[in-house]
Amino acid sequence: MSMSARHYSMPQQMAHDGKSAETRNLRPNEVSTGTTIMAIPFEGGVIMGADSRVSTGSYVANRVSDKVAQLHDRIWCCRSGSAADTQALTDYVKHYLSSLA
Repeated sequence: MSMSARHYSMPQQMAHDGKSAETRNLRPNEVSTGTTIMAIPFEGGVIMGADSRVSTGSYVANRVSDKVAQLHDRIWCCRSGSAADTQALTDYVKHYLSSLA
């Protein structure tokens, strides 16, 4: 039996060696950061959402991080990237906006 025939005869959940849909198409040396943020506009405003994981490589360092931050009364942002850097940046913007209000 050829290698490809054995691959296709395996159950679907095993066909990708246990990799998720997010990671199975990564190129060599690519790393999935795993952050999911989104914003959907509607007639009355915007709905924002984000996952809550903070990861360091494949290790989840914090499962309850808030990636949607309020900057001012009607200004919000979604954070992605280095948790420390994005927290510092949103704190700076929040402080700057409060001094102008």
